[in-house]
Amino acid sequence: MFYGTKFFGQVESVDRHLHIATRFHHFSLIPLVYQGSYIVIDNTHTLRIPINFKSIAFAYLRLLIGAVIIVSILSMLIILSGSPIDRDAWWFVAACTGVIALSFTAAYYSFKFGKANPEKRAQMIALIEKNKENIVKLGPMRVHAY
Repeated sequence: MFYGTKFFGQVESVDRHLHIATRFHHFSLIPLVYQGSYIVIDNTHTLRIPINFKSIAFAYLRLLIGAVIIVSILSMLIILSGSPIDRDAWWFVAACTGVIALSFTAAYYSFKFGKANPEKRAQMIALIEKNKENIVKLGPMRVHAY
């Protein structure tokens, strides 16, 4: 178990070095307390921006997708751990496998739809140029382990 602060909900990605994300206090990678939305520049500098609901939505969407995958895998393991495995159990395992496949597809497309279009990219770069004096060095993401 660990807790601290971390960026979640990466959206409007231009490349690996420029994107919008929301910083949360988290507990075991579950975003809990909103701390602000930022344009993350080269993973070392940030520019605070107004609340970005898309980033927050994608953070919780990806959390939900991860939870569905974990629950499906655990359900399959529980069903398959019983000694006589009947036909209904195999149908359940097949359904869980389908849910897992759909969840991974949803996760893939959540990052694909999180990419910035040329218009959004230009807006982000203009905002960075306009607010150069407000760009700050990225503070440490505090993580504490139990």
